[in-house]
Amino acid sequence: NVKYSDNKPDAVLAFGADSLEAAVSYRKVLSSNIPVVFCVNPPAGTAVNLEQDMAGIVSEIDVTKTVSLARRLQPNARNLLVVAGTAAFDRKGAQIAQAQLVDVEKELTTRYLVGLPDETLLTELASVPRDTIILLLSKLTNGSTRSASASDAASVAQVANAPMYAPYSTYFGQGIVGGHMDTFEDMGSQTADLVLAILEGREPAAIGLRKSASQAFRVDARQLERWGLSARNLPADSVVAYKAPTLWQSHPRVVTATLGMFTVMASVLMALLVQVGRRKLAEANLKDSETRMRFAAAAADIGLWQYDIQANRLWSSKHCRAMLGLSEREPLTAAALVERVHPDDRHVAKASIRAATFGALPDAESEFRLVWPNGETRWLQARGRTDFDENGEPLRASGIFRDVTNYKIAQLEAKHLSQRVLSIQDDERQRIAQDLHDSTSQHLAAISLNLIALKGAKGSCGVIEDIENSLDEASKELRTFTYLLHPPALADDGLLETLARYVEGFRRRTRLSVILRSRGAIDELSRPAQESILRVVQEALANVHRHAAASQARVFLRRRGNRIHIVVRDNGHGLEAAENGSHGERLATGVGIAGMTARMRQLGGRFHIRSRPSGTIVHAIVPVRAAHGHVSGQQIAAE
Repeated sequence: NVKYSDNKPDAVLAFGADSLEAAVSYRKVLSSNIPVVFCVNPPAGTAVNLEQDMAGIVSEIDVTKTVSLARRLQPNARNLLVVAGTAAFDRKGAQIAQAQLVDVEKELTTRYLVGLPDETLLTELASVPRDTIILLLSKLTNGSTRSASASDAASVAQVANAPMYAPYSTYFGQGIVGGHMDTFEDMGSQTADLVLAILEGREPAAIGLRKSASQAFRVDARQLERWGLSARNLPADSVVAYKAPTLWQSHPRVVTATLGMFTVMASVLMALLVQVGRRKLAEANLKDSETRMRFAAAAADIGLWQYDIQANRLWSSKHCRAMLGLSEREPLTAAALVERVHPDDRHVAKASIRAATFGALPDAESEFRLVWPNGETRWLQARGRTDFDENGEPLRASGIFRDVTNYKIAQLEAKHLSQRVLSIQDDERQRIAQDLHDSTSQHLAAISLNLIALKGAKGSCGVIEDIENSLDEASKELRTFTYLLHPPALADDGLLETLARYVEGFRRRTRLSVILRSRGAIDELSRPAQESILRVVQEALANVHRHAAASQARVFLRRRGNRIHIVVRDNGHGLEAAENGSHGERLATGVGIAGMTARMRQLGGRFHIRSRPSGTIVHAIVPVRAAHGHVSGQQIAAE
């Protein structure tokens, strides 16, 4: 009271049950409202009474948790030996432990060694079976009433023939394996946090009594190794102390430098191994790919080539050299290739090489004839692509040669066959027209003369007049059919006059508005060309009348440069609408459109139809030299 009368403490700290009792007693002497902060470790389940302005940390002692740790580490244990001193605190702790271990005693043979002299205790511990768990409680004094210290636990543990455990951190690091315990450092830190909270203005009553948050299973790694206990059996979140320092912990700089050096060396070695492996794999894949590519190219009758533009070097596969008629030893250059090309086609080959050399066409295709040393002529199709450097300059051209001789022969045969079919068709038209004129028309004329003779007969005028009208209509239709089958005036009047006469007759028969326009020299064409153009116009107008549901049609003939354009345009509902109708299948695949296409192909021209909802446009194009009858197979291919 005298010491602290002028300097009242802000708080009183008490560690342990006895200190707490003294602090509560003497607080009334100083001031009853001084807060008391305490830290005690009573046995589990013991109640701690709080008075006014008191707060504290409770770290309960539960020896069953320490025994459970021991049983996990020693699953084959059959005995439990509990050791305690002679002090009142020691004996009380032993009594509390015995009460807590009631269930454990049912499973393990349990003995209590309380208050034995050191010599007797050491003798007992040295002779215990190996399957024993030794639990060391508090040992403040030994059997001779001499005060015991924590170091005494080390001598006891050293002599014991079985692992020793304890619930107090006082003995941790002194030879025991471990236990479920708190440390003085953790308990002091938690108590200090409560003091700071109260000094900052928090009421002790608001803090109250708190359980320690730092209790844990703590194990000495050295003792685990000594007794051969497996750390894998430890509970989760166990704290393992006194681990032997690793090489990294002892020499971090040396280990870091060594690992760095080995890492660099290993990285370099791995990179080299990977690079070598990749190179070997790439070489093997490249070889397999080249083999497969050459086999596939030879099977497909394709020759591979590559032209190094900068080195002026031409490479080709074996099959390609065979296609060119070259031996394996014969040098192959661009000039040598051009020399093998047919004289009439050398300009095509030179143009392709020039385009690849100067990068005019990154992708090119051409066809030309090649003359073999034995004089045989073959058609080749060349396809190539040019690669460029970063500056846009051509580096190399790669591609294929394909022998298309058989295709050209088949194309020529198909052309001749088409010409023959059209010729037979025209001859048949002419024969039918001649038969109708020479035979059927004569019969109709005879019938007409006989009807004139019968006009005088009584009572038959009306019937004869009807027959005469029908006969006139039949004669008109017969003349029309004869004209359509073979217009006789085409050779004398020319194409334009014949077309004009046909359009006029078509207009009268169908009552469609048809307009014919022409521009340029149209009549200066060969007879086959004029007949083909006339047939195209006839078929186109016939389709307009049958399928288009149009009210008008326009026919245009124009000469533009070296081509003649024939256009037939209507204002009907278009080809798609017609195809959806009853005549759609015939219109799409019938002989009319096929015949027009064949006639244009025969002349080396083109034919196409463009259909829209507002009408259909038939467009045919005939080369002028074909229209004059001077077209060759090579010229047709060029077109």
